[in-house]
Amino acid sequence: MFGTSITILIILLSFILFAFGLRIYYGGVELKVACAGDVHMQTNRTQLLVNLKKDGFVDENNKTIDYESYNHYSVCGKSMLLTGIEDGDLLFVKPYKDADAMSFPCVVVIQRDHYPRFDTNVAQYKVRRSWAKANLSTDNLGAIIGNIMDSKEFKELISTSGEKKCFMESDKMREDFFETRWKKYKKDYPSCEKINDKNNIAVISTTLDTKTNIVHFSIHPFRCIKGEVMYSFGLKEAA
Repeated sequence: MFGTSITILIILLSFILFAFGLRIYYGGVELKVACAGDVHMQTNRTQLLVNLKKDGFVDENNKTIDYESYNHYSVCGKSMLLTGIEDGDLLFVKPYKDADAMSFPCVVVIQRDHYPRFDTNVAQYKVRRSWAKANLSTDNLGAIIGNIMDSKEFKELISTSGEKKCFMESDKMREDFFETRWKKYKKDYPSCEKINDKNNIAVISTTLDTKTNIVHFSIHPFRCIKGEVMYSFGLKEAA
């Protein structure tokens, strides 16, 4: 019995070493998956890219991007189509040192706080278009939401995607935020309005609901934001 266990262990270790060797041989890179859509959609938490050319990415000025200066995620889902980010894209993400470093609007990767940690088929990260940060102990959320919807950038977004009919009327968006998103946030983080609470600084974002094709607000703790999406490439461009 003991000998059988040792044999099985040796086989498993050999398989792991073989897989690791293949990854090294083929230049494989393991990426974390960021969900753009229903966070419960079935998707592996990581994706392995083979033969990734790390020096093959250039910016809009045809200047080579330093791959190692960014964190990287693979997109799964279509909720960020209005930002130009498509299902399967490779994201280059720059971490923030603190909330004051954010320049709005921006697209960010957020680590989910509440998810089954041992279920590898549930996304651990998600992508959102962010518009403002809020100190929940002092700021007027109604004014912040109003300023977002009155901003030039928000109006331009509506005008350029109006044919998709995916934006609710302003009062409906506001109602959805306070009756659904804000209530859920306070339920998840009951002490969030206390100035010293770790969830007191929040970021307000929007996302395209892939089930209803409707854009709505969302709110997340700043501490969960992993950084800003600086570049996005189709994975076929990376191969």
